[in-house]
Amino acid sequence: MDVSGRGKVDLTIDEDKIGWITISNSDGNTIDIEVLQDFLSALTDVMGDETVRLVALAGKGRRAFSVGYNGSCVRINDRGFLKNIYSLGFSTSKALQTLNLPVISVVDGLALGMGLEFALSTDMVIASHHSRFGMPDLKFGLPSFTGIIPEIMDRLPSQAYSRLISGEIMNAVEAKSLGIVSSVLPDDSFLKDSRKFLKDINPELFTFYKSMRSTSNKSSTVDRLFFDLYDTSKIKLKELYSFRNSL
Repeated sequence: MDVSGRGKVDLTIDEDKIGWITISNSDGNTIDIEVLQDFLSALTDVMGDETVRLVALAGKGRRAFSVGYNGSCVRINDRGFLKNIYSLGFSTSKALQTLNLPVISVVDGLALGMGLEFALSTDMVIASHHSRFGMPDLKFGLPSFTGIIPEIMDRLPSQAYSRLISGEIMNAVEAKSLGIVSSVLPDDSFLKDSRKFLKDINPELFTFYKSMRSTSNKSSTVDRLFFDLYDTSKIKLKELYSFRNSL
């Protein structure tokens, strides 16, 4: 089922009762306002389907899980526009974190910027060997739109945090060593192995321990204040897009 009506987000439930939410937007599965809205709709549909045992988040194709946010260069200096993106991104991230089901990111390719933030909002990340991870957006002045960065500081080793905010691109093995990725699977059998990985998860136990984990109640107030103060002229979208295309 295409929940967007525009071919940008698909929701399918397979024979193993896994709800697949797949971003399908241009070559790099970029995230825009329509994707964010449709993402939330897909999560709402999953919550209303009692047959689903776990949720898998993926990107279409093998180039990218998602290369991140893709917005209007014209409107990127509009603070109201930025706050709207943040509101949608924050809501999506929180929905992924609090969904009463296991949520696993299945990363095959690039997971950058907002795409990586959504992956880090899920309970676990599995990745193909050729996948790469990073927050290059920060080097080009594009801030986080999910509120996940402060939580990364608490959840991951300090080395992981420092490498992420530096904008460095790291491979799947490096990401696993830092706790960003849980499991790295071979490229040539990734589709088969990732489905087996998901099928073998015990959703009842997984959900029980997930519910025991304290959920952050950090307010988005500080982030909203940030957008009032941030110098939006620092955002260099065209340069960021050129960099993504070079990867």
